[in-house]
Formats: sequence, structure tokens, C-alpha cells
Amino acid sequence: MARTDDGDVRRPLRVVQWTTGNVARQTVRALLARDDLELVGVFAYSPEKVGRDVAELVGLDEPVGVKATDDVEALIALHPDCVVYSSLVPNVDELSRLLRAGVNVVTSSAFLNGRSLGGAAREAFEAAGPAQDDLGAMTTDFHAIGMTITGVPVVNAIPAACAAAPGIRTYADLPVITAKLEC
Repeated sequence: MARTDDGDVRRPLRVVQWTTGNVARQTVRALLARDDLELVGVFAYSPEKVGRDVAELVGLDEPVGVKATDDVEALIALHPDCVVYSSLVPNVDELSRLLRAGVNVVTSSAFLNGRSLGGAAREAFEAAGPAQDDLGAMTTDFHAIGMTITGVPVVNAIPAACAAAPGIRTYADLPVITAKLEC
């Protein structure tokens, strides 16, 4: 739940799911199972997916009432607290737009912090808002030591990511999150 400065519970954290592929099949289910998170939007690259309910796209039986869009600005206008970014290929422009808008981003993707994308991506992420120290203090590329292949730990990390100072965070930067859902 989002909290006020004095710790009172305000509302569920508003979350956008970025893409609707295999990882999203897990993350959407995990998001919907938690009462401290609210799925408010879904991004889809494919024109065939735009306008369709996320339930149909990830294999759920009942409609969720959230339709996929390819309109990044419309999703930013929803004022999400966090985006679950599960794109197979990172789009630096999209990620930079989200970060500039003040949206937290969690991901199961192997690129994590931009280092594996090269200097231009790192510069774009730095310009989007995180302080140099935030990026400079991060550990080396995580795909070299392996990545979690399920989206559920990513969803469980959303509250900690939203509570952290602005910047790009890796698993090493956040507290260990125990599972709230088994898929």
C-alpha cells in the first residue's frame, strides 16, 4: 500500500504491466492476487493486442477490465507508482520516459541497470533522473551470474522499490522479499 508520511495506509500501489508475454502471465496473476497492488494499465507492442483485456492476453478466464494500449503517454497519465517491465528487448527511450515521469520500474529482464546496453543507454538513464551515485554504486551486470526467471519475485519487490529513493534498483539494492504468492 502507498503510505502517507505518518505511515497511514492510503491506497494500493498503482502498477502498469509492460508487455503481455510469458513473464506477464505470471506477473499479472501475482498483481491481481495482492490487495496492496492495483493493476491500472497494460502496455502492448503488437497492434493485435491493443484494445484487448489483459485477461485474454495472459490466459485468465475472467476479464480484468484493463485493456492493453501502445500509448506510453496515456499510461504515464495514469500516474502509476511502478511499472513491471518485462520486455524481452529493453527500449531505452521508453524506460527513460518512465523514469523522467517519476515512475518506479522493476524488471525481470536481464539488462537491469543499463550497463549491458552500453554507454548511450547509461547516459540516457542518468539524464532521466537517478543521481550518478545511485548508478555508480550498483554492482556489475547481473546477467553474468544468472537471473530469476519468474516474474513473481519482481511483483513482490514493488513495495520496496516504491519506498526506495529514486533511481534504478537491482535485486542487490532491495531487501530480500519473501513470496506472497505461489504460481
